[in-house]
Amino acid sequence: MKIKNKMSFGALIFIIIVFSTLRLTYHPTRILSYDVFGYYLYLPSLVIHHDPGLHDISWVNQVNEQYKASGTLYQISKTSAGNWVIRFYSGIAILYAPFFLIGHLYALSSSYPADGFSLPYQWAIIISGIFYTLLGVWFMRKVLLEFFSDKIVAITMILLFIGSNLFFFITIGNDAPHVYIFTLVTALLYFTIRWHTSPRLITAACIGFITGLTAISRASGLLAILIPLLWGIDNLSAVKEKINLLKRHHRDVLVLIIAAALSVLPQILYWKVNAGEFIYNAYDDAQSGLDIFNPRFIYVLFGFRKGFYLYSTMMIFATIGFIQLFRSNRKIFLAILVFFLANLYLIASYSSLISFGWRAFIELHAVLAIPLGYFVSSVFQYKKMQKYAILFLLFLVLVLNLFKTYQTFKGVIDGSRMTREYYLNTFFKLRVTDADRELLLVSRGDVSKESFTVEEKYQKKNLSVMGYEDLESKYQKNLEDSIVYRGKFAFKLDSANIWSPVFRMPYKDITSKDHAWIRAGIYIYPTDINDLNQALLVMDFKHKGKIYKYRAFRFQDFNIDAKPGQWNRLSFDYLTPEVRSTRDMLEVYIWYRGKSPCYIDELTVDAFEKR
Repeated sequence: MKIKNKMSFGALIFIIIVFSTLRLTYHPTRILSYDVFGYYLYLPSLVIHHDPGLHDISWVNQVNEQYKASGTLYQISKTSAGNWVIRFYSGIAILYAPFFLIGHLYALSSSYPADGFSLPYQWAIIISGIFYTLLGVWFMRKVLLEFFSDKIVAITMILLFIGSNLFFFITIGNDAPHVYIFTLVTALLYFTIRWHTSPRLITAACIGFITGLTAISRASGLLAILIPLLWGIDNLSAVKEKINLLKRHHRDVLVLIIAAALSVLPQILYWKVNAGEFIYNAYDDAQSGLDIFNPRFIYVLFGFRKGFYLYSTMMIFATIGFIQLFRSNRKIFLAILVFFLANLYLIASYSSLISFGWRAFIELHAVLAIPLGYFVSSVFQYKKMQKYAILFLLFLVLVLNLFKTYQTFKGVIDGSRMTREYYLNTFFKLRVTDADRELLLVSRGDVSKESFTVEEKYQKKNLSVMGYEDLESKYQKNLEDSIVYRGKFAFKLDSANIWSPVFRMPYKDITSKDHAWIRAGIYIYPTDINDLNQALLVMDFKHKGKIYKYRAFRFQDFNIDAKPGQWNRLSFDYLTPEVRSTRDMLEVYIWYRGKSPCYIDELTVDAFEKR
């Protein structure tokens, strides 16, 4: 069989061999964890437990504990009606489904537990990632060949798949959903090109189905519609031509809409049945969300923590390629630029802070490949010395990316704690010392009980000592002067009065640094042994009235030998979260769940700032 475009085909085979080998050799040991756990949860809940509505979440807790999937079950959310729903969209689960079913059939016929999370299911998702990456590479080659010569396509593919942070996520990174969406966007590009070249019903159906599936894979996937919508438009007359094209092929448009509707139907039905709404927003975490009026472009693109251009330097040349794209092919310039800028705005407005080089950009590599190709194409128009100099620079950037990927694999580059000082100090290192790691941002685990063990490196300042001596008039009835730890009064709690007065302070008044440790303590006087552990010391933060990083503990959580009829001390340490605003409010208070009277006195709140 004669192979056309041999250079790009060779690049295709090379990329497939490299990423498949690395993926099978260094696959994640906990692939069904954290976000992937949330995207995947639809499948075992439907097929194995027949409970997509999560009416019984005991099995979710069980598999989470058994397989160490996640520190907290942030993947599910409770509606106002009290029902549990999966927070993540279902599109990725639909892509997982064929491989999940194969893994399930294998588990049923083997000695492995058919619980949705044992080894056959883990390998099913690993193979799923390989398959969809293969598909993405294949579609990428077909898209690029629509615009460039065989040689330019081969070079562009190597630069894209080996020279950017896409390499990390398709090889040794966890099975991030962004890689799947990269494939969806690449396929959407291909079918959009084909339809505009030769309109056909089947091509229109593919556009509609892929667009819908992208939309229910991640919220930002809705922007995928911009690609077919703006394709071919470069001026006002082109808008009229596009409208006339759609009118002439109105059946294709109808098929596209129907295909898109069918692909989003599973998500809409899930929301309606389990949340009572056709469109349900489960992304209601106060700590992370969109601040659309405060996009951080410089931070997202160039920040040392995980700036896109810093950790995926090759994409600087893709961005420069927009200039050549504008000069050479204005018909597609607007669609690609608007899709890129719209996604960039959303990413810059979102407060999530995890990954190597901002993984949300991965799906944008699908469209950035085209301006990257135009940049490479323009290089070959330069004089020999300039051409070889730029090609050598591109090679150096590719090698840098491989080195940074290896640093990430070895744990030198951290996914979320990078700082300018640490980045520069470890730029060429493959091993880091404890002194190096002191330059990282503070470690934020996902455990409920945090341990503050380096007090000598911090300086302490008192924020408050609340002795309940001078309270508002509404609290006067709760004051007690016969059982007091210190001063004139203690504060009485019982079944009718379950909340203590709240200590509040905005983050900006606690510290000017990126974090502080808070130590709160309270003296508690229980009167009944049955209610000994019903008083909880609570600390949390609030953003615009919504609580995040909530922690509440009682005596037994710390094995404190508390006794009724005497004063007992309850205290714990709390690391401030990554606040969305310095106006976010720390709260410290007591929540009492007992029936008999309980007294509290002398609430102290201290902050520890790094020296």
